[in-house]
Amino acid sequence: MFWLNSIHMHTIGKLREEDKNAMPYVLIIGTHKDMLCPQGDVEKIFDKLKKCLDDNQVLKDHVYRCFAVSNLAEDDREFAEIKRAIEDLCGYSSNSIATVQHLSVNWIKLEMNLAEKSEETPIITIEKLREMAKRVGLPDEELQEKFIPYHHHQGDILHFKVDGLENVVIIDPLWLAVVFSAIMTNASSQPGGSHLDLLKDDLKRGVLNEEVFDEYLKQIKMAEKKTEIIQLMLHFDLMLEISQSVENPLPGSGKRRFVVPSMLVSNNSVNNALSETDPQKYLLIAFPHILFPTGLFHLLIIRLLRKYRAQEYKHNIPVVGFDHASFRLGDEQSVLHLAIEERAMRMMITNATGNKPKPDIYSNARETVEKELSTLRDTYCPRMQLGFCIRLKDKGKDIPIKAEDVQENDEICRSVEGTEMPIDVTPYHVWFSVSAQAVQASDSGANAPDVSSVYTQRFARLSYLVIELGTKVIRTFFLKDVVRPSITNGEHISDKDAVLQFFGKHDVIRELEKLKKTKVIYASQWNLLYPASGHTDVEMFDITLLVLLIRNLHPDKANLKWSALKENATLPSSPQTTQGFINHIQRLKNVRNYIQHSATFGIQDMEKFCTKWEIACASVLALGADPNEVEKVQKSIFSIQEIDTIVCEIRSSAEDNKRHFDNRFDRLELLILSSVCAVFFAVLIALAINYQWWI
Repeated sequence: MFWLNSIHMHTIGKLREEDKNAMPYVLIIGTHKDMLCPQGDVEKIFDKLKKCLDDNQVLKDHVYRCFAVSNLAEDDREFAEIKRAIEDLCGYSSNSIATVQHLSVNWIKLEMNLAEKSEETPIITIEKLREMAKRVGLPDEELQEKFIPYHHHQGDILHFKVDGLENVVIIDPLWLAVVFSAIMTNASSQPGGSHLDLLKDDLKRGVLNEEVFDEYLKQIKMAEKKTEIIQLMLHFDLMLEISQSVENPLPGSGKRRFVVPSMLVSNNSVNNALSETDPQKYLLIAFPHILFPTGLFHLLIIRLLRKYRAQEYKHNIPVVGFDHASFRLGDEQSVLHLAIEERAMRMMITNATGNKPKPDIYSNARETVEKELSTLRDTYCPRMQLGFCIRLKDKGKDIPIKAEDVQENDEICRSVEGTEMPIDVTPYHVWFSVSAQAVQASDSGANAPDVSSVYTQRFARLSYLVIELGTKVIRTFFLKDVVRPSITNGEHISDKDAVLQFFGKHDVIRELEKLKKTKVIYASQWNLLYPASGHTDVEMFDITLLVLLIRNLHPDKANLKWSALKENATLPSSPQTTQGFINHIQRLKNVRNYIQHSATFGIQDMEKFCTKWEIACASVLALGADPNEVEKVQKSIFSIQEIDTIVCEIRSSAEDNKRHFDNRFDRLELLILSSVCAVFFAVLIALAINYQWWI
């Protein structure tokens, strides 16, 4: 009883309300069945145990099955039965290869050894890893084909099967992020800076010298790992060795030099893509509902410099900007200009002769940019949806378009400022010529929403209210109540600087690292918190991540309650305490969960819609939303493109959460195999001693 109660208190008692359906089941296993004569005695003993639990149904619910094992058995049939029970419990089928991933206990031993090894060194060779696996009895084939890919996917270790990195295994990925940050941080502007600061002086113009690696790695006593560190930074597209660009200038004597676009400063220099005011001359790429990620743009520049020559070079260094870049295309006369604005990236092509470039120049350039950007999106931010937009006037509203709409029509109808109107798309045919690959694969599944349906419009309004305005007010609460109180002079600096200081604090890093190791934070969230390139951008945090950070990092977290609220519970419209704000955040998260679990992307029940709308509306207003924005959403008629974007974001979020739950469930299976039996052997032996029988 003691152990069952302990298991209950340390699992169900500490779970978040939304996770309490994940019951930790227990297998009770009795040994020395051979010491009992008839099988009936075994059943009687288990019956007595179950009767002891009749008065405590909560604990009884944990017991999944009871087994008796003979110490004299000549085969493994009894253990095979236990194994089948565990497989059933985990939803696996022994007969289906596709659904079963057999993991040996040796995995746990190797994981523990790697965690201990990471305290000594963050990088080991693949040969060293093979030696460690051999010592714990893990076959080399299983190591290469299962263990390494699984943990690489989880972000616990990093191993890349590419030239120059095949022999490198990173067993402390967080250390790698710290090294990257230290190397790529601008030199101190204070007088009398260190030798390392002097070496970093060229970073101001986006150039990183190899001497910086020498000096920094010598300081942290990792000089012998310079080759691996440089290769990793090249692999992550954080920089480009100048001699590897398409221009391929003759490498100078001595140390190498690298281009680092993320270290450039934004400038107001004249650029065709930035100064063009005719919207028919440029195409936009955007990630709906979020700002265009600057870090993704810098990675894109690196990848394009491997394919195209920059329009201009200075001292053999490609001239690119923090927010714009220009590349010479295949005909050597056309130039592709890219420039990021707040919410989109412009693409425009000009020709040195003054003539209009050929259509295939447009479509090929668009295909290349889309392909490279999609690859980066899939790697660093897979939940984001990539799309194309146009404008009716410069600086006007972005209007989403699809490739097939432009290819098949000269005119399309779109909602502009609440009014359906025809739009001439013939100027954009060149970007989407039939020779180009399809841009956006439309998701025409059985559950595709019907824009004309009032049910779909209800769903879209509620979704936009919660996901757009709700995320915005929760983000504001996070900055005001969590970030700024935790840093010095938090009230007197910009949000961006406050976020950078906050996530750079050692206690915050330690706490988040614990959450990552226990799989509370998963890989895609970690990439947002500590991106490999650029800075932490709180604008990219969704409700799930913001709530997680508030729960775990709030200065008063020990006194805050996140218990489930009744749907009809009355909350103050103007909260006077932190707990009052937390209750409204919890309510918004509950409505978001309701939206995410919708199967039809429509709300037929008018009463249910009104209830959910009133709850969400009251909470976003209580958290500080602009009443005019809320009223605007309530009256909005969403276009099919806007609804498609909302649905894609919801589907992506749901799939991400499912993958995270599946990963945590896999972890639970390993823990069941390694610990449950051991715990109950101890319990049963204790009972046998006290009652002079065995169980």
